[in-house]
Amino acid sequence: MKLPKKLGDLIDLGRELEQERLAYQKDVEAKIAEMKAKEKIVDDAVLAAFEKSDMSKGSGSEATATLNKNPVPSVKDWTKVYEYIQKTGEFDLLEKRMGKLAYKERIEHGVRIPGVETFWNKTISYSKFNGKA
Repeated sequence: MKLPKKLGDLIDLGRELEQERLAYQKDVEAKIAEMKAKEKIVDDAVLAAFEKSDMSKGSGSEATATLNKNPVPSVKDWTKVYEYIQKTGEFDLLEKRMGKLAYKERIEHGVRIPGVETFWNKTISYSKFNGKA
């Protein structure tokens, strides 16, 4: 692809390509959502059949389905969880990432968190030109 020399033309091209991609993406995401909805209907029916027959595995002529069970935590009292983690030192119960919004707010107020280095993720956003620069 040959890029325009002028910055304004380059910006216009960026917006045009972004809008083209977004329109295509919207169509594709709608189709994917439709396909996932159909899959969920079948998955729910298979799960119900497994539960009704007390099975955890079954086969057709071309595929096998296996029921997988994984525990998912649902915290009801964060204070108790934090107390437990502090008492036991089991910090692996928490995901090791910092809240982006909370960190951004602190950076904007000049607060620096020890042990954290800031990486500036840079992106370009486009908007429709309203005649004012």
